[in-house]
Order: sequence, then C-alpha cells, then structure tokens
Amino acid sequence: MELHEQASAFLLQVRRAKWALETAETASDAASRHGVASRGGRAEAAAAHPWRVLRAELLHMVGRLYTYLALGAIEPEWADFARRSAEACNVDELRVAHETFARRVAERCLLRLPAHAEALAAVRRLLGMGLRLRQQLDALPRMDAHSHAAAAARWRAELRVTVTQLLEALRPPGERSEAHRSELLELARLIDFNGYYRPATTPASERAQMQAKLMRDALREAGVEVVI
Repeated sequence: MELHEQASAFLLQVRRAKWALETAETASDAASRHGVASRGGRAEAAAAHPWRVLRAELLHMVGRLYTYLALGAIEPEWADFARRSAEACNVDELRVAHETFARRVAERCLLRLPAHAEALAAVRRLLGMGLRLRQQLDALPRMDAHSHAAAAARWRAELRVTVTQLLEALRPPGERSEAHRSELLELARLIDFNGYYRPATTPASERAQMQAKLMRDALREAGVEVVI
C-alpha cells in the first residue's frame, strides 16, 4: 500500500500545480474576464504580459508531465494489471500481479529507483514553481512594466535551468533496460518535443557557465541591460 500512497500523493501534487496554473490570473485578466476595464489600463496589461508568457510555458511543462503520468504510465500499467488479474488462477498469482502493478507505477512515476532521484527533484522544483507563480499572480507588486519584465525573466531563467536539469537526468547513460530507457526518453520527448530545451551534457563548471548564460539571455530578451 505504501507504493500506492506514494504514487497517488505524487499525482495529486502534479494535478494541484496544474490546476493552480490553469486558474491563475492577474488583476487585469480578472477585470477583462468580467468585462470591466482595469484601473491600470494599458500599463497594467503590459506589466502582466511577461507573467502570462511565463505561466503558459510552465503550464506546458506541468501539463506534459501530468499527461505522461496519467496516460503514459498509470493507464497502461493498469491495463496490464487487469489482464494479469483476469489470467490469475489463485490468490498468489493475483497478489504478484498487484505487487508488480504497484512497483511498475512507482518506477514510472520516478518514485522508487535511486537513479531517478535527480529527475524527481527537478520535477518537484517545477511543481513548486507552479504554486509560487500562482501566489505571485494573485498579488502582483506595483512596479513599472520594465521591472515586471526583468522579474519574469529571472523566473524564466530558473525554469529553463530546471527543465534542462530534468532532461539531463532523464537521458543519462547507465545500467538500465532498453524498455526502461525508452520510457524515460518518452517523457523527455513529451517535455521537449520541439528541441526548445537542450540538456546540459557538460562538466559542472561548464554547466554553471551555461546556466549563467541562460539567465543573461532571458534578461536581455526582457530589455534589461546586463553588465559582465
């Protein structure tokens, strides 16, 4: 039952982050939804725009993860368990089928194997970002559009680094079966289906330089002058 509880709790955490992002909105978004002009007008809408872009990017990540867990991991394992339980001839075979189902779901949800620890940590950081962003959008501080763009750019840089680390953790060489590698690569493909993120496959010093470059690029995209 412990594996069942871990997988259920993890899926609920992902669903919670997905819901938080789906329902998040700024004050100008809420005013527009109700057909009321916001007090800040165009300035408020301009300040909210970079946060909307960040929300969309993070929601894509969490949504892809939820799709993989629900449809790519749990559903096929449940179908396999249903087949095995129908073929079971005694209680022992049914117990083995159930234990296999629980173990496989936990493994495919990155919860069981030590080799998945780094990937799981990156996923939890993504979920934490989703909840933090919801709080941020609920009460955006009063700043000019330039300051909002710079703040959102820092969030996007953090997101890029976290996703890159997740992809790196999903694609390393190691002692894994072909089927297991295929499952992890499928999750990596879902997250980065168009190659927008590139996993860091460099030593730690070069990786740190890459992360710093991602931060500088995000700030420059937001129009913030970066002095090196």
